[in-house]
Amino acid sequence: MVEKVINRYVSRATIRPSASCQVQKAVSTYYFKSPYVGSCTREAQKRLRKLVQRYCINMKIKLAFSSFKVDSMFSVKDPVPLDLHSRVVYKFLCAGCNVCYIGETSRHLSTRVREHLSRDRNSHVYQHLQQSQVCRCLANKNCFSIVDCAPNKLQLM
Repeated sequence: MVEKVINRYVSRATIRPSASCQVQKAVSTYYFKSPYVGSCTREAQKRLRKLVQRYCINMKIKLAFSSFKVDSMFSVKDPVPLDLHSRVVYKFLCAGCNVCYIGETSRHLSTRVREHLSRDRNSHVYQHLQQSQVCRCLANKNCFSIVDCAPNKLQLM
């Protein structure tokens, strides 16, 4: 970020004095806002000032430091486990025969998976597993994956 700003102003403000003409211009002051992140911020400020003095004769910079919240750098919440996601479109891929089923639920995915594997007699997944002993033995929650999520029930449909 610092190098980008320096290059932008160096390209605009660099004056190369010639031997025949020494023109004195008023010194322009530029202000920059930067987040304060400890002692390295002060070191960056010193280096930036040296670069400006070296390459930008009629330019002076001042840095203003601002504080920032930790949560702006990364999420402070723990991620929700996949099986506790709700309002999802999910896919069942049979481990025995590679049959695929796509479904949707607005409840926790783990609840719907449990129903498919054990007690929902109207479920196509349950009916498929009841028809094949091999598929029933290989089926587990790892056969289910999330295809898409929605923020509300209307967008899920």
